[in-house]
Amino acid sequence: MITKLRVINSKYVLCVSWLIYVLSLTQECFSQNPSNSDTSIGWGLLILGWIGIFYHCYVWIANPFLFLSWYCLVKNLPKISLFLSICSALFMLSFLSYDTILTRELPDQLYSSITGYRSGYWLWLLSGIMLIIGNVIIIFNIRK
Repeated sequence: MITKLRVINSKYVLCVSWLIYVLSLTQECFSQNPSNSDTSIGWGLLILGWIGIFYHCYVWIANPFLFLSWYCLVKNLPKISLFLSICSALFMLSFLSYDTILTRELPDQLYSSITGYRSGYWLWLLSGIMLIIGNVIIIFNIRK
C-alpha cells in the first residue's frame, strides 16, 4: 500500500479535487422552503454567494481558501496547502449548521428554510476533503 501512496503527486491531487469541484458547480446544493431551485445551483452560488457575507453567512469563504490551497499545491507548498484546505473544509462543513439561507428572488421574504442538502453540496465538500487527504499523502511521501 505504501508503494501505491508514493505514486500520488500534486498533479493527481489537484485533478481529482478540481474535477469534483467543477462537477459540484453543475448540481443543486440544497433544498429550501419555499422551493426556489435557481438559488441552489452550484455555479450560481459561486457567482453570488459572496453577498451572504454581508448577512453573516461566511460559508462562501471556503472557496477562496480552496483556490489558495490549489495554488499552494501548484507552487509545491503542501504544508500551507494542507492548512488552507482544512480551513476550507471547516467553512464548508459549517453550512450544515445553518437553518436558513438568504433568498435573492423573494423580496418579501429575505430568508428561506434549508430543508435538505443535495449532491452539489456533498461534491463541494468532497473536493475539499480530497484535497486534505492528498496533501497529507504528499507530506507523508516527502518525509519518507
